[in-house]
Amino acid sequence: MAHIPAGRDLTAFRLDATTRHLCAGTYLDREFRGNVLREVHNDSKHRIAPSYGFDLVPVVRHAWRAWVLETGQQVALLGLLAACFARNAPATIVVAGGLGFWGLARLTVRGAVKAREHRRPRRGEVTPGRTRLLRLGVTGCLLFALVPPVVAQAVRTPLGELGRTAGGMGILLAVVAGLAGGLRQQALNQTYWASSMRVRRGGPRLHEIDRQQRYPYVVYRRTGADKLFVGSGKLVHRWAMGVPLKRADALQPDETPHVRASALVARLKDVLEPLAELPGFELRDRLYVAEEDVLGDRDFLRIRPGQEEIDTVVDNPFGRVRHFLEITTHVAEEVVVTVFLRATVKARTLSLELVTCALTRTPPEFQQVEAYAENGPGAVVRAVARGVGELPGQVAGVWRLVAAPGLVIGAILAGRDRTLVPRRGGTIGTRRSVREDWASVPWADARLDETLIQDHLKIIERLLLTATEEFLASAGLDPVSFRRGAASIINNLGVLNMGGKIDMNQSAVGANARVHAGGTTFEE
Repeated sequence: MAHIPAGRDLTAFRLDATTRHLCAGTYLDREFRGNVLREVHNDSKHRIAPSYGFDLVPVVRHAWRAWVLETGQQVALLGLLAACFARNAPATIVVAGGLGFWGLARLTVRGAVKAREHRRPRRGEVTPGRTRLLRLGVTGCLLFALVPPVVAQAVRTPLGELGRTAGGMGILLAVVAGLAGGLRQQALNQTYWASSMRVRRGGPRLHEIDRQQRYPYVVYRRTGADKLFVGSGKLVHRWAMGVPLKRADALQPDETPHVRASALVARLKDVLEPLAELPGFELRDRLYVAEEDVLGDRDFLRIRPGQEEIDTVVDNPFGRVRHFLEITTHVAEEVVVTVFLRATVKARTLSLELVTCALTRTPPEFQQVEAYAENGPGAVVRAVARGVGELPGQVAGVWRLVAAPGLVIGAILAGRDRTLVPRRGGTIGTRRSVREDWASVPWADARLDETLIQDHLKIIERLLLTATEEFLASAGLDPVSFRRGAASIINNLGVLNMGGKIDMNQSAVGANARVHAGGTTFEE
């Protein structure tokens, strides 16, 4: 019998897996961390995108922790180098030469290995690119190797004495780098072993981020944006249907149909209760308004709307605010499917619009902490050694401290929500989504998730369509037209836009074309 290590239950379905991986990504990817801090935390002029399948607050909190850890390391290295230079400038120059030799030697060897893997020459053949790389690397290493004797000769100090002093300085730098590497790995381990990622306490900005990511109103960009449902992922399926509202015994649509779209939405909410068994199931009302339509009065962004206000929006198909019933569920630990349904009654017709969006998985490098032996004491020891080995690059990266004051000032100014204050020429629409824009693998690498997405979509669609048909029948309206349209939708749910080529199943094209669908057909 295979041995299962103690600790996390390998069969458990972690609903917060995406949150944990994004938190880990803030320690592993400097660019991702910078985007989270600058484009999310410090950008209080624009609304926060809704979070689907993850919690943004822990991600921002860990991004700040990772930034403080890296910045503290850079300050310590810079301060140590400055103190060493003030005490013994020649020895500090020797240390710099040694670090240059160390870093350039690593780059040379690594580049040569990559060049060899890219193109394997025949025996005895030497490519010009590899030759140039080796020559530059070897020449640079030789020049750095000449630094200690040249400096010793210039200051008339024995080379051995100068080397011992420089060695002591190098050890101090290595201690700082190793300590930072160990602390970083401990923080990574926490993202794996912590029982909950929820932040108990946070400042005003974190509180506002948490409020906006769950708020019913979403301010979207009408121009300059390629989608309405920002943050929900790729649009994989969409259909619209219009059904004339007529009495069962009438030949023409009813002149005054006594049907309200809000009543249908309320009925759908009750019918969708069985979906609570699906992992990560969430059902909510979402109200979308274009940023151009947000005028001076912004009380709707301060005060959460009540059910009466939401029903008013649903029953007004021509208003500035659009209502969607939002159904979210996890297909896998990280793959999240969100179905948006809009129901309106206009021109004696019931109009239904359904849009399905899906989020794929996080990058594999964000998940490395879940690999074997990458989240325990041994991982900390290896991180310390890795930090020491990367010392030349860390010393060379102290120039990034020039951006620290601007980031801190931006964080201080972001404490107040500036989307609530009208500004001349200012726009507040959501710009970025952490999950969708910066932490998702390409859909071309997620083709195996198509079946799972399609399965969940069919379950949700069947419930929605069946409940709508029953609602029309209970209102004394003829459901025949709707039944035919619903059957066509269910039996032809074989087209998902997953990127790349589009597979069309159970479809027929051309004159006299026929298809035998295996799906359920509504009986008239």
